[in-house]
Amino acid sequence: MAPLRETPSFIQPLSITFPLRGQDLVVTAATVGQLAAMLALLTPLLGRLVALPGDLLARLEAGAPSVADVVQLTELVSEDLDLLLQVCQVATGLTMEQLRALNFDEAAMVFATAVHVNADFFARARPTLRAAVGKLMAIKAPAQPESQPTKSRPSTKRGPNASTS
Repeated sequence: MAPLRETPSFIQPLSITFPLRGQDLVVTAATVGQLAAMLALLTPLLGRLVALPGDLLARLEAGAPSVADVVQLTELVSEDLDLLLQVCQVATGLTMEQLRALNFDEAAMVFATAVHVNADFFARARPTLRAAVGKLMAIKAPAQPESQPTKSRPSTKRGPNASTS
């Protein structure tokens, strides 16, 4: 095979710019390092993430999330807002101080945008993540008690040393 002499062309990563507090925030598809950091942060939520409806991820990937989609994603992480903010920090480069200053709707928009621009990764990774969650659940599941041996009845057979009372 001949060596590659041309520079390969890559698809331009998705990038979304929107105004946030008087400045434009640019959210682009995550680098490999950012994805690894986000996955590490989201590990506690993996079970719930892979359980998201496939059509929700499809709408995110297509750039057409509904208000209900954003609400569902927000509810998913609203139990741990620091987690949401940490994912946003990795995805956007904003500081935790900047993110904590946002109101809830702004933070939800930043989070939904970060998920949106990376939806293709999460959609492709979903089967692998689902399998990994299944394995983790199997490992964490309490061991099933082994079947108890059936109680044996006392022998009615009398041997030479059996008492006859």
